[in-house]
Amino acid sequence: HGADNAVFFIAGNMENKKDTILEILEGLNKLPKTKKYELYRYPTIKGYEHPVVIKKNDVPNIYFTIETYAELPLWSIEKLMVNINILNKILDDGDHSRIYGKARSRGLVYALEAGGSYSKDGKYSWEISCQVGDKNMDDLLDLIVAEVSRIQSHPLTKDEVDEAITSIKGSLRMKNQTASSILGWNSDWYTKNEVERVYNFEDVDKWYDAVTPESIQELFINLIKTKKWGAGFLGNVTEAQAKKWNKKLAEIFAD
Repeated sequence: HGADNAVFFIAGNMENKKDTILEILEGLNKLPKTKKYELYRYPTIKGYEHPVVIKKNDVPNIYFTIETYAELPLWSIEKLMVNINILNKILDDGDHSRIYGKARSRGLVYALEAGGSYSKDGKYSWEISCQVGDKNMDDLLDLIVAEVSRIQSHPLTKDEVDEAITSIKGSLRMKNQTASSILGWNSDWYTKNEVERVYNFEDVDKWYDAVTPESIQELFINLIKTKKWGAGFLGNVTEAQAKKWNKKLAEIFAD
């Protein structure tokens, strides 16, 4: 590494330390200059007709993931991520969530996670992953397909969205009282966008206040209609089982 690849984010009480910190950072100019590394870019997006199967007979349960990709709509990154965050909270957070809550109440899983990400070159992804017993897989996939299809045909309710917004805003206010959280927000932005900026956390509430059931549905339909998706299964699973489960998941993307 050379000086051009060094980026530092510093947060905390810098009383009587600022001069020393600046002196250290300015010393980077003495390091050799090298070519700046480029941020990772997604390869050309494509879907996979067949699931990825990693057979491990010593793993009794199955680790399962479905992921789908799309080109980023003409939205800001902030709008994209707050809409995904609200969607995920409604699907996987708490006992009353649409997928995890129902799956947990039926004894299908102990944990389930929905997540989203984006890249600098204008692509974003969304996924569901969990650990599940093979006897519960069919019921879990039926639930996932039903709930995901329901979002495509009917927007989330305003009460659901408002409740999720209130919860996330409260959590952010608690987290953003710490130096490590503030550092994390800003360094994560640079890691994904290579743009040096400092968040004004008073603006974050406004981003979430702009989320609506219709904006979440628009983003989700844009993601599903691309048909760029794939699924993976790890554990004591056969190719035949994985193909059957993959065929069930394909119902999400059917015309």
